[in-house]
Amino acid sequence: MIDNIFMVIKKTKNKLNRSIFDIFTLFKEFALLNLIYYPTKFKDIFFFKSLVLTIFNKISFIFNYQSIAKKEFLRTFPVSLKGNIFQNPLYFGKDKSDFFIRIHTDSRRYSITNNVDDLQNLSLEIIKGEKKISSFVLKNEDESLIPISGEKVKITELNKINQKTIIYETKNKFSYFFGAKDSIIELDSKKDFIIGNPLLLKQKKETKNDLVILLFIDGLVDYEILGFKSLSEIMPNTHNFFDVGYEFKNNFANSEWTMPSFANIFTGLYTQKHGLFHPWSKKGLPKDIDTIAELFSKNGYLTFQSGGNRMINPSFGYSRGFDRNLYQREMNAIQTIENFIENQNTFSERSTFSFLKLLDLHHDLGYLNHISNTEENSKIGKEDIEYSKIKSVFKKYDQKRKSIYIKKLKSLDIRLGLLYSYLNSLKGKNITFILCSDHGQSFLNNDSFLLSSKRTKVPFFYKSNTHKSLTKVYEFTENVDIFSTILFDSDIKINKKYIDSNLPSILSGQVKRNFSFSQSIYPQQTYKAAFRSKDKEMFLETKRKTDNNGICFIGNRNDYDLVLNGEKYNGDLPREYEFFLKSILEN
Repeated sequence: MIDNIFMVIKKTKNKLNRSIFDIFTLFKEFALLNLIYYPTKFKDIFFFKSLVLTIFNKISFIFNYQSIAKKEFLRTFPVSLKGNIFQNPLYFGKDKSDFFIRIHTDSRRYSITNNVDDLQNLSLEIIKGEKKISSFVLKNEDESLIPISGEKVKITELNKINQKTIIYETKNKFSYFFGAKDSIIELDSKKDFIIGNPLLLKQKKETKNDLVILLFIDGLVDYEILGFKSLSEIMPNTHNFFDVGYEFKNNFANSEWTMPSFANIFTGLYTQKHGLFHPWSKKGLPKDIDTIAELFSKNGYLTFQSGGNRMINPSFGYSRGFDRNLYQREMNAIQTIENFIENQNTFSERSTFSFLKLLDLHHDLGYLNHISNTEENSKIGKEDIEYSKIKSVFKKYDQKRKSIYIKKLKSLDIRLGLLYSYLNSLKGKNITFILCSDHGQSFLNNDSFLLSSKRTKVPFFYKSNTHKSLTKVYEFTENVDIFSTILFDSDIKINKKYIDSNLPSILSGQVKRNFSFSQSIYPQQTYKAAFRSKDKEMFLETKRKTDNNGICFIGNRNDYDLVLNGEKYNGDLPREYEFFLKSILEN
């Protein structure tokens, strides 16, 4: 209903704009024919026309903005019900810190336009800091870069003799001022300005690793599902980079789509605990849990994030724990990698944790925007690769889309070669690297069940300087286990009592999983679960649907159906599965 009203208003707006244009065009013609001499001159007519259209567009923008913000909530970042995103801070977590948003890279003189789509595609930088009024004196204890944003902010180092005042004019962006050790810096402006938390340039706290990277590739499937015997056949650069470390061959995503699945990784919690499952969620990550980034930050690492994914955007709480966060809704791999290299070069004397998220495989596969894809695009045919409104998890098997997917995967690997080459050049650094994904692709197979192996079996690669060869690990792991693995590698202690993550036994974990667990919690859909062990795969699906609070009543055996190894199963749920499921659902 709302969409229909919105479309009518949009059409009315377009017609009105056209009518106004026609009227002024008529005035122009009269003016040229000297039929109108007074009171309006030719240039005044077009000034008035421009003014009217500008006002009308602004009103329309406000209406569109409010409509989208109310309907789509957190996923539309930076559109927000809180209003001006550059004026009002975002607040996340327990530390009472404010996160301020500024434009990161944009060549336009005026970056903010009266277009919601344009606003959502801005390249943004999110920094933790404070808003200051008039003047502020900062006592800087260590060498650091200090983020500053404001109009004509005067900066003076008070403890330097004959120090000249520097003026920063960075209203919509962050600029960085070098603060020397033991310096006293005065900042002054006639208007409010933002000063970010100083980013130390030298390491103070000793850490096990120099650089930890979590590379998240949305929608990356296990290469064997694509029909390849070796990763080298499709991603040679990635294959060569992981010539040492662990490749977990029986790793499964805990959910079928990004919102809950990535939260499983970043919190080490099942969906019942982290709570992110509703596509139009009004709530972000719980404030009383620690994310991977927060734990690295607490343990002395400078934390950095780069990439774009609207289901992993800052509004959900994914700015928490990060010193710098560069976000653009559809940031590509090259931008993401370049941002990382720039940050790493700047803070080369710090221990850093970097989270890189790549969305290159998740865009609609009909849009192949590299010249190297032209031949493949021509073979497939335009009529077969048009944009589809069907949700990715419900798409049917499609050989043409599979061909495009493989082409895009090969292109992505070429771009990842830049990242791998850079990391290989950092001699003498202790580097830990984890590559993971959140789900597979429904169009790659004919399996109809949302949690089938071909849809939920995803890559999990892990390497560090301690590894001397590649080991393929066949014990069952889940995406929640990435949480324990990456923290264990950096000697960061975690409270195992409150998390669902399990450290694999090959890494000295005390408990080895006997089976893997995946689940689907989606409003107005049946609840689904999958259990996989060495000799069986069991699917559970309820007869009732899940409500908007994520609740689905399961009282007895008659409330759900079971499928064992592809066949309908009339027996009871095995005791170990039943006990496990009860412990999860009680949350």
